[in-house]
Amino acid sequence: MHYNRREITNKIIYKALNEGRNVLLEPEAKTICAAYDVPVPNFCVAKSIDEVMVCLNEIGYPVTLKIVSPDILHKSDVGGVMVDLKDSEAVKQAYIQILNNVKRNCSKARIYGILVERSYAKNAIETAVGVIKDQDFGSILMFGLGGVFIEILRDVTFRAIPVSEIDVQEMIREMKGYPALTGLRGQKPADLKAIMDVITKLSTIVTENPEISQLELNPLFVYQDGAIAVDAKISLHDKEDKSVVKEDVSNKLSVKEIKSLFYPKSICVVGASSKPGKLGYNIMKNLIKLNFPGKIFPINPNEKEVFGIKACSNVLDLLEEVDVAILIIPANKSLSVLDQCGRKGIKFIIIEAAGFAESGEEGKKLQEKIIEIARNYGFRVLGPNCAGLVNACHGLATTFAPLKELKRGNISILAQAGVFAAGMLEVYPWGISKIVTVGNKIDLSEVELLPFLTEDPETKVIGIYIEGTTNGKVFMKTLKMAALKKPIIVLKGGKTQECGKLTLLHTASLAGNMSIWSAILKQCGAIEAETLEEFFDLLKLFSMQPMMKGSNLSIITYSGSMGILAADKAVSKGLKLAEYDERTLGELRKLAFPWTSCFNPLDLSFLIEAEHYKHFLEILIHAPNVHGILCIASALRTFEIGRVIHEVTRYAKKPIIFCIPMGRIDHFKNLEKLGLPCFPTPERAINTIAKSFYYYEWLHKRKSPSLY
Repeated sequence: MHYNRREITNKIIYKALNEGRNVLLEPEAKTICAAYDVPVPNFCVAKSIDEVMVCLNEIGYPVTLKIVSPDILHKSDVGGVMVDLKDSEAVKQAYIQILNNVKRNCSKARIYGILVERSYAKNAIETAVGVIKDQDFGSILMFGLGGVFIEILRDVTFRAIPVSEIDVQEMIREMKGYPALTGLRGQKPADLKAIMDVITKLSTIVTENPEISQLELNPLFVYQDGAIAVDAKISLHDKEDKSVVKEDVSNKLSVKEIKSLFYPKSICVVGASSKPGKLGYNIMKNLIKLNFPGKIFPINPNEKEVFGIKACSNVLDLLEEVDVAILIIPANKSLSVLDQCGRKGIKFIIIEAAGFAESGEEGKKLQEKIIEIARNYGFRVLGPNCAGLVNACHGLATTFAPLKELKRGNISILAQAGVFAAGMLEVYPWGISKIVTVGNKIDLSEVELLPFLTEDPETKVIGIYIEGTTNGKVFMKTLKMAALKKPIIVLKGGKTQECGKLTLLHTASLAGNMSIWSAILKQCGAIEAETLEEFFDLLKLFSMQPMMKGSNLSIITYSGSMGILAADKAVSKGLKLAEYDERTLGELRKLAFPWTSCFNPLDLSFLIEAEHYKHFLEILIHAPNVHGILCIASALRTFEIGRVIHEVTRYAKKPIIFCIPMGRIDHFKNLEKLGLPCFPTPERAINTIAKSFYYYEWLHKRKSPSLY
């Protein structure tokens, strides 16, 4: 059976390509769909009215007539479609009218015949299913409400192929119009299983036929029992698709091999300087001041000593083995130094200078030569145009950004932009485990660095800032495996960039760069941050608190209005306000003021003291139907609250977060030093804890990598 469907499809595809057509005729597209058991109407192609009548004997009434022409993509626009024809007279008139419409509106169009197909009742929900090719991630599935509304409402979801059953379920349910499929206002629910079946079969079609670049079923009529693809379009590549960039990962390093980059025993700094203001000065000062435990070798032909350490004129003068070389020299001087590093047997090179591909054509050529040298000698390159790396667990800071201290923590950052990551050390007060910046990532990238951070016992949560990937498929696999072990927070830069390719089908026009990326991150279990502010909010939460393992949230507040704002936001984010069982309610009533409510949100009034927070938290931590707790507290109470609640909250197995309206950083620190994340508004607090629940849901559904 599979052989037959491939034979049928190949015959159609190569016939079209040989005729110079990269868009299939509708009968061809529907024949391919039918070969893969995608439900389409019974149809035939007629070249005369007599042939139409013969077709009607097999198809029956009512019928739809459509023009078949390689020059007409949108048939309705030229009057090339007549629907719901109930008798032979109506069919004859429609046949003549279609031909006249086409001759009038598209006189040069070649006419191959008239498609005659069975009409289907419109008491169905119109949906659309499609496949496009993305330059980063290959074939992408799309699902949304169909018909003309797909472009108006733009309510569509995406997933990269291949997909699991869970992926398809989530793809359908996250659509805003999902309630319309489940029986809105007394309507009969749509057959969700039929939709899933069609989506899965489209995935198979494009996987088995890489010549297909775009495929669209719009509309796909969905009934209470079954679905039917009323229209089908397929476009082709004229040869093997080159749009998806593939990266050579044959020399991919293991986690054990990467470890020596983060834990080197010796480092040489090419461009080291004893002159303040020089980047080589900053690197040397960081290494020495922050107590790097290994050996440091400054390289500078113009200086005898740097920070009291004897300097070498070039890399070849080194008398000892070196694990990592840091290059902070002009780009045009890098090639000869890299050759020296290769001859010396150095395994890792960090190039922090700019002036490569990001600067223009000459820089791009220089970058290509670096890759050639690296492959020749077998060393690996981080950068160029990066800010090095930081390992607070090893006293290592190779960045040119001057640092005052390295506060050790459990957050690791993998960033494409160097200054982005380095600046975090100065602005945000939490501790860091590792920071690694990849810059232009001509060699080492997320694909090799993320697995190391995933396996790193000193890292609890990983933040990624990324602008693009050189190998979408491998990145997806790496990201998904990482998310199964640790929360991964991703901030994507370059959101306004469009796919940059003209498209033939409606489906592709809906797939902007960020729409695809958001879907990929969701599919892989990464937690997307919309802003830099949210990026750090999420890192803070996951570094300090356990996941929210359910949707029921309890809110304690000193202000009724703040509690209402928090409740509104919680419901809008898919959380539920926890309903307390009788035992919990009884305990709460014993503590509450007579004039306050014990329902959720718990409005305890402005008279609430620190001790009250402690006792209420103690009850809610043990409440069986509460999965997370938000405490809204006055900035004036944070010191007292922190002092009395620590023993109650430190061993809690559910997340406890605080909102301090109009609070200052010092107010936050009173609680955050105890592992209780604070946020300045109820909305930011709720948004963060909701994403903790989303991650738990994703993880819970995928208990084993075998699901993929």
